[in-house]
Amino acid sequence: MNEDHYIKKIDRVTSILVQLQSKPIVRAQDLADKFEVSVRTIYRDIKTLENAGIPIFGEAGSGYSLVDGYKLPPVMFTKEEVLSFITAEKLMQNFSHESLGSHYNSAMEKVKSVLRSSEKNLVTDIENQINIYSYQPEKTDSIKNIIPTILESISDKTQLKINYESAKTEASERIIEAVGIFYEFNYWYVMAFCTMRKDY
Repeated sequence: MNEDHYIKKIDRVTSILVQLQSKPIVRAQDLADKFEVSVRTIYRDIKTLENAGIPIFGEAGSGYSLVDGYKLPPVMFTKEEVLSFITAEKLMQNFSHESLGSHYNSAMEKVKSVLRSSEKNLVTDIENQINIYSYQPEKTDSIKNIIPTILESISDKTQLKINYESAKTEASERIIEAVGIFYEFNYWYVMAFCTMRKDY
């Protein structure tokens, strides 16, 4: 095995480990397509991880996952990834409702806690050089906690009951099935199926 081939294998095995950490189950064929190698190569990579002591559950031909409850040491981030985190944090601080933003800030603290010293210095040096100027929702917004509720309903595939007011200011109670949210022109919007209208 030449040096370039060995480096590619290490990079691929590391990336497979990241996939296992971030997804409940990973299919060998999907990994083969992603890294443009054969499924047999993926089987060998999985065996490499198992030989390194990583407890992987699954079988060839189905899917793989980490044994539930197993904790891996933190993955080291590249400089470019760290910079993207900082930018995303600035965006979240401006565009999120209060509750969602606080959860993101908490998550970012965990990310920062596993950075190498050089990356922590990078964060300190650069985070004050980035700013986003935009409309920010008022802290007193009476529905500031609704975004996490909507996202949870999408994830759990549950319905939401809302008070709806039409363009003619006619009020009614609706049952909706949310499929997504988006932000445009200073407002958050929800895309949903209305069970009364039988339409999106």
